[in-house]
Amino acid sequence: MPHKESRPSNKTTRQDGWDRPSTYREPVGGAREPGPPADEVAPMADVIVDLLAPDDVSVVMHLYNQIFRPPRGEDDFLRRYLGRHNVIQMVARLEGRAVGFVLGFELKPRVFYLWFIGVLSANRRQGIASQLLDAFHHWAKDNDYETVRCECFNRQRAMLHLALNNDYDVIGLRYDSDHGDNLILLQKTLVAS
Repeated sequence: MPHKESRPSNKTTRQDGWDRPSTYREPVGGAREPGPPADEVAPMADVIVDLLAPDDVSVVMHLYNQIFRPPRGEDDFLRRYLGRHNVIQMVARLEGRAVGFVLGFELKPRVFYLWFIGVLSANRRQGIASQLLDAFHHWAKDNDYETVRCECFNRQRAMLHLALNNDYDVIGLRYDSDHGDNLILLQKTLVAS
């Protein structure tokens, strides 16, 4: 039986109506069971997610360079977007300040690709990445995409947890010769089968 608590918990409601607490305990059988919120988890931040034009890369580049290494210039993003259909750039703003972003584009008809997602370190563990993903998934579904794919390295545990907690399935591995490591391929189905 799940632990009951008297203080308010940090819950979000999924499309299937199930209230999802901010943390989970994984029982031996593998079924996901709600657990009490972790003490270090901050309340869900109230962000506004803005959709940017594909050529408006300055905010994304600034955020990217604060989160990831090596740094990239505006030309790096614009070059990646060349020839891509439905390039999406979304930025999460907290109290008017950009704190996170998500980037994606069409991989092939009916399949959308999540290229990057990132949140400034000072604003992590507040549900911002989950809110960005929700907006990203809604946009993809509203534009007739059936699945979203992404990939990440095994060492990127925060991204793996985010993807798995948002109903992504592991669909394979791909060797990345640039990094000399395997990438985990993940996919989320947006339409009910």
